[in-house]
Amino acid sequence: MQTLPNSHLDVLLEGRRFGASKAVHYSIKDPLEAVDLARSIAADFGDSRRIQLGLNEIILNAIEHGNLEIGFRMKTILLFSGAYMDVIDFRLKNIKFRARHVDIFVEALDNKVRFTVADQGQGFDPKPYLRQPDLNAQSPNGRGIALAGRNCFDALTYNQKGNVVVGVSKLEH
Repeated sequence: MQTLPNSHLDVLLEGRRFGASKAVHYSIKDPLEAVDLARSIAADFGDSRRIQLGLNEIILNAIEHGNLEIGFRMKTILLFSGAYMDVIDFRLKNIKFRARHVDIFVEALDNKVRFTVADQGQGFDPKPYLRQPDLNAQSPNGRGIALAGRNCFDALTYNQKGNVVVGVSKLEH
């Protein structure tokens, strides 16, 4: 019987590899899984609240906006109408979206950890959201990327298509 590691960092330090680095891979579909996974991964870090918040933002965005194709405007309308979770549930079961998943790689790199989140959506242009000047805007959504980039990760970058995001955090010593 295989024993489970005590933490995600234990797995990283054991030397499992993806490419040239030590890494752990997760694949999820559901927003509740995302919240649980972010909490679980973040618990291994000294700055767990910051890591958890950042992971929540980028993983939930990958599910909601990427895989389920719920755009900014649609999300705003759904949040104000109270129908947001119903639409999430419906789309998770819809034939067009139900096979999609989000891949999360957690990689140990010297004195930092890299979190790569990839969705199977069409992508988007993250630049306006990365540069968003006001994190206290009146809209109920649209601040997650700026929040993650400014407050949660030491670096946050997207691929050209906009369906892969990489957050890097320095490890505390």
